[in-house]
Amino acid sequence: MKNWDGFSAILHERLAASARANEREDCTVIALSIAAGLPYDVAHGMLEREGRKAGDGVQFHFAMAHMTALGTKTLCGYKVTPRSCGPKGRTVTQVLRDFPNGRLICCTKDHAFAVIDGTKHDYATGTRDRVRALYLFERA
Repeated sequence: MKNWDGFSAILHERLAASARANEREDCTVIALSIAAGLPYDVAHGMLEREGRKAGDGVQFHFAMAHMTALGTKTLCGYKVTPRSCGPKGRTVTQVLRDFPNGRLICCTKDHAFAVIDGTKHDYATGTRDRVRALYLFERA
C-alpha cells in the first residue's frame, strides 16, 4: 500500500482514480501521467506497450528511445526534449530553480518524477538528490 502522505493533490487525484494505485515500481508511470496530463491507467498502458511489465520499473529514457525508434515525434500532443543536466547532474533544488515554468520529467539513478511550473509532484525524492536526465514537455 502506498503511503499517501506527501503526495501532491494532482498525484493523489491520478492514483485515486486507478485500480492499479498500489502497484510497486511505478514512478515512471506516475511521472508520465502527471507530465502529459494523462489518467494513470492510460500512462500505464502506454509504457506497457513499450515493454514495461506490471510491478517492474522502467527508466523513462528507454521508453522514449523505443518510441523515437518507432518514429514517434510527439507524445500526447507534447514534443519531448531531453535537456542536459551536466556531467554531475543537478540537484532537485537546482531543477526547481532553473525551470520555474513548464512540464518536466526528471530522472535520478533509480527514480522518476514530474515537475509542473516549478512544483515537484513526487513522494520519494529529496531536494539534494541528483537529477541525471531531464525531459521537457512542450505543446506540439
